[in-house]
Amino acid sequence: MKSQPKPKRPSNLDVGTMSTPALKKADVNDPIVAGSASTARPASNAGNQKKFTIRLDQELLGRIRAAYLADAANGSGLNTLSKWAAHQLEKAVEESEQRTNDGQPRPPLDPGIIPTGPLG
Repeated sequence: MKSQPKPKRPSNLDVGTMSTPALKKADVNDPIVAGSASTARPASNAGNQKKFTIRLDQELLGRIRAAYLADAANGSGLNTLSKWAAHQLEKAVEESEQRTNDGQPRPPLDPGIIPTGPLG
């Protein structure tokens, strides 16, 4: 007796049209990358950290992502874009303090001290 051919299992790839089913976009948990806190979960060491949202030119943001990945590939030890960006901001603050305050740290300002919008 001849055996029956096995029925074909459904495939994720339709060879006839070479199309794939809709892909689900992965959740982004890094607030800098996500651009919104709605999908971001707080980091485990977030007790002393605060959210800081800025708007950037699209090209600059792309260059930031590229620089982060290049630094990470070269062993920066900064394993998230948030950590990398915070490190870069800290270096910029220290450079500013060197130029404008004899290298001494400035006292931190509380939220609400700087007016919203451009200065001047």
